[in-house]
Amino acid sequence: MKITIVDIANKLDINPSTVSLALRDSPKISAKTTALVKKTAEEMGYSRNPYVSALMSARRQGKTPDNPPGIAFITSSDTPEGWQEKYASTEFYAGSSNIAASLGMKLESFWIGEKSMSAERLNEILYNRGIQGAILLPTGTHRHNMNHDWQHVAAVSYGIYDIAPGIDRVKADFYGNMEQVISSLTEQGFSRIGYAMDTPYPYKNNNRWLAAYLMYTRDLSARKRLLPFLDEKPTAASFQSWVEKQRPDVIICIDPVQVEKWLKQINCRVPEDVGLVTLGMARQGTSFSGIIENAATCGKIAMEMLLDRIHQNQFGTPDAPRYVTVRGLWNPGQTLSPPQG
Repeated sequence: MKITIVDIANKLDINPSTVSLALRDSPKISAKTTALVKKTAEEMGYSRNPYVSALMSARRQGKTPDNPPGIAFITSSDTPEGWQEKYASTEFYAGSSNIAASLGMKLESFWIGEKSMSAERLNEILYNRGIQGAILLPTGTHRHNMNHDWQHVAAVSYGIYDIAPGIDRVKADFYGNMEQVISSLTEQGFSRIGYAMDTPYPYKNNNRWLAAYLMYTRDLSARKRLLPFLDEKPTAASFQSWVEKQRPDVIICIDPVQVEKWLKQINCRVPEDVGLVTLGMARQGTSFSGIIENAATCGKIAMEMLLDRIHQNQFGTPDAPRYVTVRGLWNPGQTLSPPQG
């Protein structure tokens, strides 16, 4: 078992960041503490990760490494390029690759859906190539192939799906995003806020959206408390029935294109008759009002978490996986018009 910075910090009862700085001879740390940290590290058998050391050395000299270390970017979509069709996935990749490029590193793509490929086989490939970090994108049909302990590499995943055994993960703040939407709508004067889970995907996997909405309705009067539209096989007819019974003045939904189509079929104008807000599918400067999932920031954080694990020689399944959620950004759009009077 490799000795990590955390092990040294626990031994000396100091912060891991202090150990990290001392091992790098940072002027922020006293000479006495630096000497104690180095002595303890040597006694415990700690060795700095050459993968990170070479990279940091090149950066201090203002050079780009001749052979920049790679980070695996492992996808699970239907096809090798399928993940590129999703806005959040491409933004996440951009955020990750920008951080990697700024450090003189590179992302190398691997598709776990390839014939005869398995997590065990891919783990072996990464080990043989000296790749010590992997970012997993378990958003496709082959995501179950990612369930593996990923020995010899540090790993972090993006999105709602669990990887077993658990690893570090970054994802959108679904609960917080719903709170943000509801807060904005109430401030604008909406009083009958409806929620339509218009596809089975979020109904099964993202109950944090629903939980936040139900917490909001809990304190409302019976007259203003609207039942959410929960239908695992939604149709235009079932949606129309819900609208007629609940009479929302604004609808929060996942798929605004489908909901707007249903509203047009019942001669309900957006935003004149009812406002429309989306969770996660808005885009900056586009027509739909709602939350833009901050996937680029998720990618940046994922890379930083990964490099932290590598720097501390923490590979394989962590004892305490870290989960980080990131709030989305509000897009005003054109599908929301505050009620008059």
